[in-house]
Amino acid sequence: MEKTIKFYVDHIGKSCDGCTKCCEGWLTTKVYDFEIGPGVGGCRFLGTKGCSIYQVRPYDPCQTFQCGWKENNNIPDFMKPNISNVIILVRILEDIPFYRIVKCGEELTQEVIDWANAFSKKGHHLIAYDSDSNLLVFSESRKFRELARKTYPTGVL
Repeated sequence: MEKTIKFYVDHIGKSCDGCTKCCEGWLTTKVYDFEIGPGVGGCRFLGTKGCSIYQVRPYDPCQTFQCGWKENNNIPDFMKPNISNVIILVRILEDIPFYRIVKCGEELTQEVIDWANAFSKKGHHLIAYDSDSNLLVFSESRKFRELARKTYPTGVL
């Protein structure tokens, strides 16, 4: 079973600086009992300049959301969600921390795939799905690759 894990301390990472990908409906959640997600749409409080209720946004999920790009200074600027069209989520699977790459409507670019391959060679574990719903696992660890393939079967998003 996948769980979230906090790796980095808030307010030390990068600024969203205009990025609203987490609010646009690529992730499944609720804000004040309003559904958000693929097939449902983005947050009803997302305005043209960002969150229209920022000062009173709910603690969960808005204030507690962890963007992997934002919180990890080792992830390069070109991986910012509004540039790369992916959201990087920090997760843990059977005590193994990993990054879940969520596509934002488009096919993963070669630049994202190359970065994931290189990042995995530094000891990180990542998973993603391609446009045909095939699971992609980026990891040097055989144990993690097998566990990921068992937990996230191909063809299931």
